[in-house]
Amino acid sequence: MEFKEILNTPDKTSEFDPKDVSDNKVWAILSYCFIVVIVAIIAKKDSPYVKYNANQGLVVFLLMLASSILGTVLGMIPFIGWLFSIIFWLVNIALTLLEVFGIVNSAMGKAKELPFLGKIKLLK
Repeated sequence: MEFKEILNTPDKTSEFDPKDVSDNKVWAILSYCFIVVIVAIIAKKDSPYVKYNANQGLVVFLLMLASSILGTVLGMIPFIGWLFSIIFWLVNIALTLLEVFGIVNSAMGKAKELPFLGKIKLLK
């Protein structure tokens, strides 16, 4: 699978009201910034565009949190802990790249699914 194919995820921008997209672009961007996603969910609960991006941001945030915890705990295992630390560090780098993908798309007013994680729905 080529890198270009990975980034070619479904574009759902046409499903959102252009006014909602333009009015809430900043909140959509903030939805990918760690714990700020919770503020975005509460502050803009009536915006489908923010909710879409907040869902993706929340998925990435929770995976990063889990990865950090697992990396720390498993990193304490004698002799092989360093290997787990490196693996989960690389996972967090990949998740950070997905956040950047979401931020860039939000800044451009697009609603594209994140590669690998875009189909996961935590918010309804």
